[in-house]
Amino acid sequence: MIKAKENKGFSIIELIIVVGVISILVVIGGSISSKFMDRRAIDKITNNISTSLNLAKIQAARHGVEYETVIEYDSDKKEINIKTYRGSSNTGTDFSDSGQYEIISDTTFNIMQDYTILPSDESTFTYHFNPNGTSSALSLTLKPIDSDTNIKKCGRIVLSTFGRVRTRIGNWDHDESDPDTACKAIGDDQASPPSSS
Repeated sequence: MIKAKENKGFSIIELIIVVGVISILVVIGGSISSKFMDRRAIDKITNNISTSLNLAKIQAARHGVEYETVIEYDSDKKEINIKTYRGSSNTGTDFSDSGQYEIISDTTFNIMQDYTILPSDESTFTYHFNPNGTSSALSLTLKPIDSDTNIKKCGRIVLSTFGRVRTRIGNWDHDESDPDTACKAIGDDQASPPSSS
């Protein structure tokens, strides 16, 4: 008769090694996914601001009245509030003080503790859109506070007087003083390939 093979289980040392390797992989994966989520949060806020501005511009042209987008930054709560208002005139006049604007949307986002908005001397950014496509020219930049932070991601939004909304998502260069050049688009900070002769 053929003797059945004896089945042996795992030893306690083998189990401890397997559990240790799995724990290390979970810690590494958690750290990577946390950084990825932080970077995506900056992208999301930048894109939400840009989308709000573009929608206000389109609605102003479509409805033939002024629209206004107000972005308020609360540095204590680390919140960004975006409100869009619809005006009651097509004269291109700022009616926000007279109460002739009707609120259309109101959204609030949290930003990370290590981030701030430039220009830092302002906490409210107001963008006006006229029915003829023109707007107020303003810019804002979402950036890391200091160079010690792990995430170097930045977002920059520039609105021209012709209503063009430019958005740049990139990496922040703390050596630059101008926000327009400090927020480098992905790939701008890489060495250019050698020219072929």
